[in-house]
Amino acid sequence: MRRILSRIHIICDFIKFFISAKTIDQIDSPFYFEFHQRVIKSYQSYNDKSISLYREALKSDQTIVKVGNVGAKSQITKKNKVSVSHISQNAVSKDFKCKLLLFIVNFFKSQTILELGTSLGVSTLYLAKADNLKKIISVEGEMDIYRYIQNKVADGKLTLLNSTFTDFFVKAINDSELYDCIVIDGDHTYNATIDNFNQSRKILSENGIIILDDIYWSKGMKNAWKYIQNEHHEFHTINLFFYGIVFKNARLKKPQRINITPFPIRWKLGLFRR
Repeated sequence: MRRILSRIHIICDFIKFFISAKTIDQIDSPFYFEFHQRVIKSYQSYNDKSISLYREALKSDQTIVKVGNVGAKSQITKKNKVSVSHISQNAVSKDFKCKLLLFIVNFFKSQTILELGTSLGVSTLYLAKADNLKKIISVEGEMDIYRYIQNKVADGKLTLLNSTFTDFFVKAINDSELYDCIVIDGDHTYNATIDNFNQSRKILSENGIIILDDIYWSKGMKNAWKYIQNEHHEFHTINLFFYGIVFKNARLKKPQRINITPFPIRWKLGLFRR
């Protein structure tokens, strides 16, 4: 029942979002028009057979792993142990979201990427395909999941770490590390999201971007996204419903808040064109 109610809330949120979101026919800014053309209009045509095969293999994998130590448990199950198959079908980003994420990263030409929350590594593999990538660090807090994916998710530019986000931030800040793109996909609570965002700002490159996953996943996530938009006027934000993008850009004179439909639709609500 809780899952059904959650889905109803998300559908209602999407309808409200879509009413205010801009399609290609409502975008006037050259920057956001280019974003729509290179990201929204293009990402669905992307395919990677090796990642698709990996995703399919996960769906039938009955390997049991422990979860619940660092905030992920509530997103997957109330149990302490769960199959990889269950995680893949309930807590791994859908194919279209992973493609969208990759095209966002490519649009901003990110060279160094930090992913907070590896899970089973599907989105990680997509990020590792970024056009300008020099290195990607992916941090997973669940030891069992980290051990499971350690030998399954491999790429020469990819480093997997088992660490809490708090411990990782302490080391990264002390080492003066900087990242062009930081993807926050961990503990989906208000306090954790705000803390992860604030710590991410400390290790973000000058023209870097922060991508928050599932900004409508819960009341806490929605409130965290509103807080970031209202309190951090030094940033521009793009709301794609499935992702919230936070960034700086000297080409845009003042911070802007824009909702853009994540699908290449040309009609407002399918009925009206401007």
